[in-house]
Amino acid sequence: MVTSPVNWFVESLRCSVFSIEELEPQQFLDAWERLMQAPPDETAIKERQQLVTVEGAFEPGRLHVEIRPRRIDWRLRPGVDDGTRTYPLLGAYNEVEEPFTDKMQEWLRRACPPVHRLAYGVVLVLPADDIAAANRQLDDLVQSVRLLAPDSSRDLEFRVNMRRNSQRVEELPVNRLAKWSAIELQRLEISQDIGQRVGSWKSEPMCRLELDVNSAPEHVDVLRDTLPLFEELVAFANEISKEGDVS
Repeated sequence: MVTSPVNWFVESLRCSVFSIEELEPQQFLDAWERLMQAPPDETAIKERQQLVTVEGAFEPGRLHVEIRPRRIDWRLRPGVDDGTRTYPLLGAYNEVEEPFTDKMQEWLRRACPPVHRLAYGVVLVLPADDIAAANRQLDDLVQSVRLLAPDSSRDLEFRVNMRRNSQRVEELPVNRLAKWSAIELQRLEISQDIGQRVGSWKSEPMCRLELDVNSAPEHVDVLRDTLPLFEELVAFANEISKEGDVS
């Protein structure tokens, strides 16, 4: 059991749908303008890859969408990097999650095509004072395994998929994939000293959590209840981020 509240920060958020039928990019572009109340800032069409990308501002970052023949991925990512961090972030998870998921629920309700799969993904980071502190935080969050030497361990990584059955859609398994890690990033800082450029390395240790919560791929029929299912996927992700690797 997690012993204290965890104040995660967001690297990215994602909503993915897998369509029953091939998608028409123009229909999506029209839906973007209705949903965002503005045309996208950037649109790119890559015919060979059968890929259309759309991007526009969405506080506190940039909303990037990839449209493939049978899949749409919405990603909220940081905007312009101000250079102060090795790892640009969107902000606190408890502040960023709701605006994004509200917008995705609006899209699912108003303009989403018929789909047979749905996914919610998050990448969260938790800054630490040093790598030993990051290891101890990871040890507190991951209850399935025990870390014997947090002060001397490096490059820790743990992956697990703890499936559950959906309570919103009958006989639908939900994958709850989590990748936990403790990492230490290095950034080279350049400064001017008496006419010479001097470089020094700045360390940024942190815990990192990647979550991919999705309806099982063996479900091939149209999902009739995408809104309540999406709410459930978000709830599963939030439970893991708060409670650790709960079964």
